[in-house]
Amino acid sequence: AGIAGENISGIEIRVFEENNANIVPTTPTGNYKIIQAPFISQLGKYPTGCESVTAAMALNYAGVNISVDKFIDTYLDKSGIPFDPNLTFGGNPRLAHSYGCYSPVIKKALDRALSGKNYTAKILNNIPLETLCSKYIDKEIPVIMWATMYMNPPYIGSTWTFNGKTIQWVAPEHCLLLVGYDDNHYIFNDPMQPQALTYYSKSSVEAAYKGLFSQAVVILKDSTPPETIVD
Repeated sequence: AGIAGENISGIEIRVFEENNANIVPTTPTGNYKIIQAPFISQLGKYPTGCESVTAAMALNYAGVNISVDKFIDTYLDKSGIPFDPNLTFGGNPRLAHSYGCYSPVIKKALDRALSGKNYTAKILNNIPLETLCSKYIDKEIPVIMWATMYMNPPYIGSTWTFNGKTIQWVAPEHCLLLVGYDDNHYIFNDPMQPQALTYYSKSSVEAAYKGLFSQAVVILKDSTPPETIVD
């Protein structure tokens, strides 16, 4: 999604290198788990569409054949700016000068896309990354997760008032699909990349995840055992 409403590629590349994120698949080390989930890149067509692209990857993995365009045009609640990222996507995912949205917006869109399909979307708040891995990744359930682009340190990019509420936009906000881990990394299908399986150091992911309020969403079969579901 947007970096304070801007798309500054030069800074993105520099931070990307500093965080040692691999732009090509890497061989995992030690104890590892990787879910082979479908990959979709947002590059080019969806400059601020990371949430929608990630949601489409998760839906496709669950067996729901849906395009990113269908998700954006039919299911995603969008609005102008200023906005509340817990209520709508701010702007247009196809435009660079837009923002993004948080987990309640994606959960609502997923509920619409999953209607009648024996799946349910569940918001996960303040769940440790290790728990996300043990409860979901180890059970072949990828996790839609909020963090920052390239796991860059988060900062307040913009502030505005909407319906009497002060909104502080955390930049560079990003959403990506957690699909695995090894001893030193969390592994993602990152829509900001041209291919699947991007490795980020665990420490950088933990900081970025916390900076975006430790929010995530999973798609669960209605028959998922209760012990798999965390609150």
